[in-house]
Amino acid sequence: MLMTYFRNRYSHRGLIAFCAATVVGFAGGLLFTGESCQLDGENPSEKVRVLCVVITQPENHRDKALAVKETWGQRCSELLFFSSQLDMMLPVVTLNVSEGREVLWNKTKAAVRYAWDKGLLRRNEWLLKADDDTYVVMENLRQLLQPLEPEEALYLGLHLLANVPKGYMSGGAGYVLSRGAVQRLVAAWDLDVELKEDDSGFEDINIGAEDVRTTNRGDAGARHTAGSSWNPDFRFQASLWWHRDEFPLCGAVVIDERNLVTAGHCIYDGIMRPTRRPINFLRITVGNPDYQKATSYDVGYTYTHFYFDTLGLDHDIAVVRLKKPMKLGENVRSIPLAASAPAPGTVCQLSGWGSWANRGENNATTLRHMDVVVQTQDKCLGPKDTDVTTPLICVAPKNGDVYTHADDGGPLTCSGQLVGVVIRNGRNGLGVAVTDVSLYTDFVAESVAHPGRGAWPFVSSLLTGIAEASTCLAITALLARMSSAR
Repeated sequence: MLMTYFRNRYSHRGLIAFCAATVVGFAGGLLFTGESCQLDGENPSEKVRVLCVVITQPENHRDKALAVKETWGQRCSELLFFSSQLDMMLPVVTLNVSEGREVLWNKTKAAVRYAWDKGLLRRNEWLLKADDDTYVVMENLRQLLQPLEPEEALYLGLHLLANVPKGYMSGGAGYVLSRGAVQRLVAAWDLDVELKEDDSGFEDINIGAEDVRTTNRGDAGARHTAGSSWNPDFRFQASLWWHRDEFPLCGAVVIDERNLVTAGHCIYDGIMRPTRRPINFLRITVGNPDYQKATSYDVGYTYTHFYFDTLGLDHDIAVVRLKKPMKLGENVRSIPLAASAPAPGTVCQLSGWGSWANRGENNATTLRHMDVVVQTQDKCLGPKDTDVTTPLICVAPKNGDVYTHADDGGPLTCSGQLVGVVIRNGRNGLGVAVTDVSLYTDFVAESVAHPGRGAWPFVSSLLTGIAEASTCLAITALLARMSSAR
């Protein structure tokens, strides 16, 4: 199963567009990304090692394949062509396969398998799969890959949202697999005889579909049906704890080294007469999918949206600030906030440690996740939800299971971005209600910029109200004097 991951540092530049511009092309053969770049004055071929795997056929050896060898192929750390015939003019690996577009999947699998079995990814960090009519600006590709971790299961390219639930990377343009992705892909083929022997279909669509076809192998008790190490990275997931409870109170989401986002109602105790939970009784754990092994941090303050009402669903969002910063890196990652809500029909992910409502299973100690489909808002609102004034995101699990207890405040993510936090789990046939974080980016920014000033919106509004009232009174008094003077 493959994972598409985009680092936070690229979110504000539109990483998908940047990635597409780096590894993009037309089936006819052109890839263009603008001016080439060097990496910090160093030799990029030594800094980021890319194995270029070019799929070709005998009739293209002396024109298309040779053109690749004499142009951009020279800037690969290592270049190999895969064909059914040997050619002394090319570094060709001959495969015992048939030729033709209809069996390209078989050739691609054989090429990836060869690269792994021969240990080529011990000395190279990345595998670029390209056709013989693709052109790649390797300097730009290396610049994109430089900050990423090759041991993670990363899958990058021109993302086409079609044919499979999460889309796939265009094979004509070329796509990149990290060392970790190749390792897990080969392992999936070894474990699944059907996948291993299946030669049908388009290779790029099949690569993109691997995360669907290998889902949940050997995990019959998984709560979240897309639970697998090939799904997106969830190291931004944290848990919010109350006092000495044995199970997390809510989920939370890391947005930087000091701040997290959660649901507003997680900060309050009680419903009809709620009271704010004392900060010294709250803590955050993060850094391990098993919350029993996660690192614990004390909460410094909580900042709930000024207009949040514990009896409704409006403005149900809060920021939690830690007393001491977390160490971002291998075990903890932040996630960027989405700029807009996903459209109905979009497949996204929910994650948490809660229990099934309709299976009678216990809460989990290890983080699990599920694929969900975005619905229209009315699918989440019941007869009593007549006071909802702000737009919500509504999602429903793909397989009909019910997403329930203790996952409030946890993330809804789409394409590597945080699009919302859960505020009400599925019940009574309703979908999961989620606060749309794109509506609260100013609130989050204000909370982060003014630590410890959780009352600031209230104070600001109060001062504004006093000023407006004073002005109104002054004008009223002036008009009264003018009237009496007449």
